[in-house]
Amino acid sequence: MIAAWSQPHARKRARKRHNSQAASSPPHRLASRPHHADTVRTPGNPGACAMAKKLSAKQQAFIDEYKINAQRFQRLVDRSSGNDACWPFTGAKDPAGYGRYHVGRSRSSSMLSHRVAFGLAYGYLPEAVCHQCDNPECCNPAHLFGGTRAINNRDMADKGRCARVKAALWGEKHHQARLTDKDAEAIKTRYLAGGVSQRALATQHGVSQRTINKIVRGISFRKQSDHEVTT
Repeated sequence: MIAAWSQPHARKRARKRHNSQAASSPPHRLASRPHHADTVRTPGNPGACAMAKKLSAKQQAFIDEYKINAQRFQRLVDRSSGNDACWPFTGAKDPAGYGRYHVGRSRSSSMLSHRVAFGLAYGYLPEAVCHQCDNPECCNPAHLFGGTRAINNRDMADKGRCARVKAALWGEKHHQARLTDKDAEAIKTRYLAGGVSQRALATQHGVSQRTINKIVRGISFRKQSDHEVTT
């Protein structure tokens, strides 16, 4: 029979034995799992969620620099049509049809989705990323190539997209135009006939003298045929 005064000492000795056994035993460890920052989805099986490809140092540096959630981006890219087809971005898009994806710490910061796709694939961002397929929402790295802004502008012009954009903003079609093409032609004809100043024409039509000067010199409100030749 244990005396009452020895029971607290017995409990202390039991706690010491338990602590020493716990310290000597190896700690319990969970099975390691790949972290999303170290892996990307492989395009070998379109639409699959497999994550087997290890990121290179350049790819990881790109993710760290722009604070990109690579897993979430991959979920927003539709690969269901196959490796050779376009991979449309299913997230937010701008009015021109280009995908926009959140990057960085700010809520308002975003990057064009095809630039994100290029950076994740190659680990760097060139000055411009162009589409071979001419599909603005495509994020298939096989359809993208890097270059300069001059190359991008030349590619747009070769595909006829640059001329269409400029034509839509030319003359009376510009959203800030206060004169029609007929008004501009009449102003130029009247000024060249003599007897009236640019300032007087500006006051009469409710525009600035600088606007009249550009019309007279042929800088603004040129004929559509003249504009197409210059582009």
